[in-house]
Amino acid sequence: ELYVSGGFDGGMRTDVLRACPKAVGMNMALRSLSPQVIATDEIGGSGELCAICDAANAGVKVIDTAHGGSIDELLKRPFFKELMYTGTVERYVLLSESLGRGTVERIFDDKLEPVCNMPFLPKEVSEIEVLSDRIDSPDERTFGKHVHSA
Repeated sequence: ELYVSGGFDGGMRTDVLRACPKAVGMNMALRSLSPQVIATDEIGGSGELCAICDAANAGVKVIDTAHGGSIDELLKRPFFKELMYTGTVERYVLLSESLGRGTVERIFDDKLEPVCNMPFLPKEVSEIEVLSDRIDSPDERTFGKHVHSA
C-alpha cells in the first residue's frame, strides 16, 4: 500500500493502490498503469520478491522500504538474501534519526560497498538531487532503478 496524505502531494500522475496485497498491487500496476516508478513500504512478504523482479525486468524503477537495525540484520532474513541474489537492487539507503528523522546515514551499491558515508538530513528534494549529482562523479555510480531503505 502506498498512502499519500498530509503535507506531501503525490501529484496528478500518482496512483494510490489500497486494500490489496503489495505483490498483487504491483502486478496490477505493471499491467494496467504503465508506471515509471513503484513505491512500496515494508517489503518482505510472500510473493513480493517475484513482483519486484517483474517490475525491475520491465524497466520500472522500484523504491521499497524495510525496517531493520542494519544492512547486516536485513541480510540475515531469507527474503533479503534472495533479493540481493536477483541482482535487481542497485542501491541500499540506510536511514536513521541521528540528525533528525530521515537522516541518510549511508548509501551502498549493489555489492554493499559504501558510495556515501557522510550522514545528512535532506530538507528538500533539491538536496537529494544535489547528492545524486555528487554521486554521479567518475568515482561513484548514480542511483539506479531499485533503491531499498533500511
